[in-house]
Amino acid sequence: MNLSLILAAEGAPEWIRLLPLGEVRLADGRQPFTVTSDSLKEIIRAWRKRGNDLVIDYEHQTLTSEKALAAGWIKELQIRDDGL
Repeated sequence: MNLSLILAAEGAPEWIRLLPLGEVRLADGRQPFTVTSDSLKEIIRAWRKRGNDLVIDYEHQTLTSEKALAAGWIKELQIRDDGL
């Protein structure tokens, strides 16, 4: 069963991990980077300073000049034992 069918049957999870702690290796060939508790604190500080909810969009449409409908909004960020 694919993830979209599971979510449709069970509902969306309340929390989703956006970034793990430790080294992050990307599939697109960009250089790996390390996520620390200090970098997560800086991400949250910068997000709170902006004062906006974070958009969840389809296929990164918000990065283009086209009108993009939101799939959802991130209302809160938390640092947890396994990341952001």
